[in-house]
Amino acid sequence: MLRNQFERELEVFLGRVFRDLEVLHINVDRFQMDHACFRVQTQNEYENYKTQLLEFADLLIESLVNGRMIATFELKKPILFEGRVLRVIELPSPKEGSIYPTGFEHVEFVIDQSFEEMQNLYPKMNWKISNKTFNAEMALKLSNSTIKFHHLSLKAVVEMEKNKNLFYEVHNLLNTMSKYTPLVSGSVPLNIHNEKSDLDIIFSAQDLHRFADDLTCYAEKYSPEVTFKKLKGYESVIIRYTTENIKYECVAQYRPVYDIIANQHFLIESRLLNIAGSSARTAISQLKKAGIPTEPAFAQYFYISGEPYEALLNMNSLTESELHQLYGK
Repeated sequence: MLRNQFERELEVFLGRVFRDLEVLHINVDRFQMDHACFRVQTQNEYENYKTQLLEFADLLIESLVNGRMIATFELKKPILFEGRVLRVIELPSPKEGSIYPTGFEHVEFVIDQSFEEMQNLYPKMNWKISNKTFNAEMALKLSNSTIKFHHLSLKAVVEMEKNKNLFYEVHNLLNTMSKYTPLVSGSVPLNIHNEKSDLDIIFSAQDLHRFADDLTCYAEKYSPEVTFKKLKGYESVIIRYTTENIKYECVAQYRPVYDIIANQHFLIESRLLNIAGSSARTAISQLKKAGIPTEPAFAQYFYISGEPYEALLNMNSLTESELHQLYGK
């Protein structure tokens, strides 16, 4: 498969997807187009397409998921579609009992709201929500394709999955604390972390003291440190502890987890890195190693004026096309 042929097929597929979204009046203008999934019918096709993709993409990971292998690639040169940047391709091997025609089958977006909010915005749609604890997804079947929504990009998941012990540890934490709607955040899933970085996980809790009791019980052997304080006017609890794999900073507030500032910063930083690519990721990592905090590092690299923390929050209102016009290179 030549890059040009692959790109043409993807553009045709995305054209159908966005026409369907327009007909259904579903607005995804501010959502990062995370990845596209290319399905195959046979194992031989899987091996052949995997080899061909390596001609113009890097293999991020190949792992066993639900009984079959899935390869995830990052395109060496991203595809630009109507002001949107697409960098990641998912190639699943065929799964017994699930038959798909060979070709692009679905595209996924990272959203900044709960699945319930999406359902309320579009109540007439036949949404299907997975029961996964880690990065659950919400799907909608279109006329000739499927769209899916989740809260963490596939590339971010892959960055964590590369460390099997850490991935298992985080999965166990999220499962245990699932009633507090946890979200992974921060520099680790963005792959801009260093040896001093924490893994940030944010939670929503009506009773912050009950939450603190639950999490300190879970992490008891690591002697967690608990701090109650106000963050940007919101009562919060911060719990820090260190395992054999990483340092954790867990923050809970009594409001929707998707609205917590840490998540809003994480989302815009993920969108900017998706647009600007590996050179931005490398440069920001170097700034952080030099002691510059994450948000000021982003502001410095992207020449964002104003107070960095507030300026980045305000940028979440921009569409993907507007962000690309400002920061695409």
